[in-house]
Amino acid sequence: RLIRVAASQNANPDLAETILGHGDTAKWVDALATAPYIWIDLGGHGSGETDRVFAQMPRAIDATFAFAQANRDVARRHGKRFLTYEGGQHLVTKDMVLAHAVQRDPRMGAAYDRYLARWRDEMGGDLALYASTTPISEYGSWGLLEYGGQPLAEAPKMQAVQRFLKGRR
Repeated sequence: RLIRVAASQNANPDLAETILGHGDTAKWVDALATAPYIWIDLGGHGSGETDRVFAQMPRAIDATFAFAQANRDVARRHGKRFLTYEGGQHLVTKDMVLAHAVQRDPRMGAAYDRYLARWRDEMGGDLALYASTTPISEYGSWGLLEYGGQPLAEAPKMQAVQRFLKGRR
């Protein structure tokens, strides 16, 4: 089945309203999709500040959900489904020591536990996590795994996804 999707930015629900409210655009699409990433501005964070990053995580998750709910409301007002085209965490820094520490920290798995459970409980529907396997880099650390064959014990995001899929939190 073909689903015609209008894509927008999760952190900008006004853009979704502009897109779906423009002319007869809403007539030609079936759904609105965004990418509900957990985002923290890591500018000014240095290596050794993983505690500071994780202290900001609950607020960042709350903001992600507030935007997603606002976008879902826009979609509903226009009689459309709300979907995701990608999601997960969006923590970008050129400080590779910090990037590796944050991505490999067990608290990242706990953040994904909260994120996935909230998605299920508050939003429902599918959440497309981006991506299954990618290395940590200054441009992002999108993968649930850093490389093929990575031991699960070293992959907190993948551990969280597996817990979620097995029905555990």
